[in-house]
Amino acid sequence: MNDGARLYDIGELRRRARARAAQRVGQAFDGQIADDSVAGVRVRRYLPSTIHASATTFFFLHGGYGLFGDVELQDGYCRLLAMRLAHGVIAIDYPLAPENTFAHAIAAVQAVLREENTGVSVLAGDSAGGALAVATARAGEEWPECVDGLLLTNPNLDLTLGSLALNAPAGPDSGLMSHAFAQWLGDEHAGLRLDQDARRLPRTLVAVGTDDSLAPEARTLHAACTRARVPSRLLEFEAVGHGLVSESHLVERIADEARVFFRLPAS
Repeated sequence: MNDGARLYDIGELRRRARARAAQRVGQAFDGQIADDSVAGVRVRRYLPSTIHASATTFFFLHGGYGLFGDVELQDGYCRLLAMRLAHGVIAIDYPLAPENTFAHAIAAVQAVLREENTGVSVLAGDSAGGALAVATARAGEEWPECVDGLLLTNPNLDLTLGSLALNAPAGPDSGLMSHAFAQWLGDEHAGLRLDQDARRLPRTLVAVGTDDSLAPEARTLHAACTRARVPSRLLEFEAVGHGLVSESHLVERIADEARVFFRLPAS
């Protein structure tokens, strides 16, 4: 067993993540929530009672370093996003490391989109899920379905970890990221930077807190979008750290910006 394996017990990380999710008070939801399986991948559907006829669907990829988390982890965010936007949200329970690689996760997201993409698809991702969202969108030339928009919240984008603001007061665990990404990315995606080249990306909305150690890479992606003439918007929340989607007032602001940015009907 190597030092990383001794330091980070993946089973314990997953148990704690499930316990945190179970302890959270569920966000009230006016509508239907249903677990389902699409192309062999577990998903959770959020369909608010008041829903626009717009064909836009938001597909959500949770955080968790690529090691832990499932559709329960950020259930509250999905509920609030669906209700605030009056649009459907589908959370995807993508496969995790070390049992699976980043490539497996991309393939799982693609499989769900192939089955469910009947209109406009916005791929939303939080933290490590943001990396997966961008990587899936960048794969657009290699598979027939497309992603029409990205909604990223405090995303991991420089997977070399070279852009981390180590003096930031409130970022994710850099040691755990290093351990996790070494297993998740595999040889195929080792050294991956998702923040520097936006030429194959759709319109992109990024939200990050200024106290988050991932803020520099969010800014780098926004600058890359500007250079590539990709429509983009960067929301920076002053004195906010990692995990901003756990704050309902920030989620409401993100959703309101998303409504305008993705040209959705007003609620």
